[in-house]
Amino acid sequence: MKIFGLLLLCGAALAMPSDLSHLEGHRHDQHHQREAHALPVPLLRSAPEVYQEQEYQEPVGPPRPYSFTYQAGRYPGHVDRVHSESRSPGGPVVGTYEYLDPLKRVVKVDYTADENGFHPNVQGAAVPKPQKESVAVQRARDDFFTRSAAIVAEQARIGEEHARLRAIAQARRAQEEAEAAAQEQQYVRAQQQEYV
Repeated sequence: MKIFGLLLLCGAALAMPSDLSHLEGHRHDQHHQREAHALPVPLLRSAPEVYQEQEYQEPVGPPRPYSFTYQAGRYPGHVDRVHSESRSPGGPVVGTYEYLDPLKRVVKVDYTADENGFHPNVQGAAVPKPQKESVAVQRARDDFFTRSAAIVAEQARIGEEHARLRAIAQARRAQEEAEAAAQEQQYVRAQQQEYV
């Protein structure tokens, strides 16, 4: 091991140039200024800033106009949905989108969104009517709400019982601590009288 270290030291000494006179007049900063531009060196930065949540503030003034359109599909070259939307300065949002429903029908929705809400106009899809509930479903729902109310009442009763038991336990603990303190004072007095 010592021999290896000695050989390593000799090799480094032989590799070092013996004549360094050609470096006279060399300006170290000029040489490395050019290299600094060639290879960027990362700068050390201070500790990262801690994110502080800020309250959202609605932009002041009228809404900015915009418009966009896009097409998308489930695989390349296949378009199964299209969406376009725009807003003029001070006007409502107007848009349209189309898609293929599960039965491969094209459904088109034209819409307007203004201060009164969202107003869609659906074309190409049959909007299903809500079905009337059967007697069995009505009974099941009533039973569910009755049982839910019973569970809520039972949980409230259990909570009240726990609060009552907690108050009893705290009162008992306070009484035991007071008795222990009184016994300790009585013991201290007895010890003091014994030494007097």
